[in-house]
Amino acid sequence: MTGEINVAGVTQETWPDYPNMPTGEALAAAEFVVPPYMGDSRGLVALSEMPNLKVCQLLTIGYDDVVAHVAPSVTVCNAKGVHEESTGELAVALLLALVKSLPTDIRNSASSKWQHFRRGTLSGLNVVILGAGGVASAIKQRLDAFDCNVNLIGQKSRGNVKVLADLPELLKKTQVLIIALPLTDDTRGLIDESILSLLPDGAYVVNVARGPVAVTDAITAQALSGRLNFALDVVDPEPLPAEHVLWTLPNVLITPHVGGNTDAFPVRGRRLVRQQLENVLMGAPLVNVVRAGA
Repeated sequence: MTGEINVAGVTQETWPDYPNMPTGEALAAAEFVVPPYMGDSRGLVALSEMPNLKVCQLLTIGYDDVVAHVAPSVTVCNAKGVHEESTGELAVALLLALVKSLPTDIRNSASSKWQHFRRGTLSGLNVVILGAGGVASAIKQRLDAFDCNVNLIGQKSRGNVKVLADLPELLKKTQVLIIALPLTDDTRGLIDESILSLLPDGAYVVNVARGPVAVTDAITAQALSGRLNFALDVVDPEPLPAEHVLWTLPNVLITPHVGGNTDAFPVRGRRLVRQQLENVLMGAPLVNVVRAGA
């Protein structure tokens, strides 16, 4: 998302990417900052060089990589309401691609190979979504249309939302595990060998959350064995090194962290930033506060 956010009373300094970030007086004067979407992580260091910074408005839902760079006095807000629908679409698209064996068809098309075989279906599959927020809800809404049996895993049990303690028993009869929860100290490395081993043979795992939520070595071991199938929009490290074996496996589909980067993002992102700037100017409460400042 680039360009001016025209709000009366606001002076804007453009920060398109790391090599072109503002320096000196521009950093010192900044009170409200919007880091570049999916920008170079080195640019986040500049957040600690803004002594007058009051609000950091992110263009992502995740905020794990930002809070370490801003002072406790800075209010951090995420982009809730901007990416949920798009990420939900991608999660279902990735799952459909695996179930319908589309990666095999794409490889066959490149070599003019006709290979007819029976495909899977989403109808009737037992699905567990790790997460119970906006992205998880968007995924569930779409899977309901495919007649899937969906359980969400959240912090509190309610309706079809279970808790983490229920996960081991649920996974024993789960054909699809979708990861859609934030990266925190509690969730880092949550999806490890012990969790993946509970899934039945042939199950599908889709990660549209953050790469470090899952242990890459555990994913690699299960993928190499051929026991599980993976669709990964996020990986750890990111980007995945070109020589990594996951790129070569027929039961692994990798997309380059594009869940929220759709045509809808610029419009929704600008709307959110404009709303937040107007809230600041009017003294109104900010929305999407994930860490309140002083």
